[in-house]
Amino acid sequence: MGTISVIIPAYNHAPFVVESLESIFRQTRQPMEIIVIDDASSDDTARVIGGYLRHLPVSKRRMVRFIKHKKNLTPTPTFNEGMESARGDYLVFLPADDWYAPTMLAEEAKILDAHPEIGVVYSHAFSVRDGERRLAVAEPAGMTTVIGREEFGRLLTLGDFVPLLTAMVRRALVTKFGSWDRNLRFHADYEYFIRMAKHTPFAYLAKSLTYSRIHERNDMFHPDFIPSYEREFAYILEKHLPSSDSALQSLRHDAYHFYYFRLFMHYVVQGKFIQGLSFLWKSFLEKPLSFRFLSAWKPFGWYVKRKTLSLLRNVS
Repeated sequence: MGTISVIIPAYNHAPFVVESLESIFRQTRQPMEIIVIDDASSDDTARVIGGYLRHLPVSKRRMVRFIKHKKNLTPTPTFNEGMESARGDYLVFLPADDWYAPTMLAEEAKILDAHPEIGVVYSHAFSVRDGERRLAVAEPAGMTTVIGREEFGRLLTLGDFVPLLTAMVRRALVTKFGSWDRNLRFHADYEYFIRMAKHTPFAYLAKSLTYSRIHERNDMFHPDFIPSYEREFAYILEKHLPSSDSALQSLRHDAYHFYYFRLFMHYVVQGKFIQGLSFLWKSFLEKPLSFRFLSAWKPFGWYVKRKTLSLLRNVS
């Protein structure tokens, strides 16, 4: 049985971090270590973590390594620090505002124990907002467990369907192929899984073993999150699908078709119709006969709904 390292990055997560830590100590298969990194929080995160650790039994306290940054480094360097210092055979990544079901580590590690050819196992997650729980399953992942699936092309052409907090990765892969790309701020985990998928099959466990908390401090609500999409995804595609490699030409067409179509949707929802339609045309040129164009009306409907709700809020 492989040993497990849990990496918990925290930034202004004082209200949530204890629940995150407690979910690890409730696991039916305990990790060998828990690496908690406070990325120079401006709230009481460090004090809350310190107080919690002081009241743990010595046997549990010894499992925890607590690192506090003097300067905020942002998520990518913080995750890398945890990955590069981890000693376990398997790594998991738990943001300090999320938490695990009690069997998460046991069920995913069991797959890696039994299948040495598998490098990454992931599952789907519940999203929790204002106490309301909702099952969030990315359509490409599916509803059926798959042990051994090639995800490289699927990730490039279907988007980011591997929730970070659900993933368990062999540390040997990190040692061999590197950690997160520091050129990426919001999509480093997506690029990381694409890179892993070049070299190893993934396993998908069609179970909900994790809980992702949705709140105003999530990266998805950062003002630079949406603007970063165009820049960061272009970087990822060029990195993994260079135009100089003729063997990847067909996959390049599929990937850029998806990328341009997503940009079309993003811009239309924001009301930037001319920019959006220019990307729709680019998407069409990459793959003219795609069934994806049948859904091209949807972002216009989302835009109307968004504007209507805004007007109603202003009236009230």
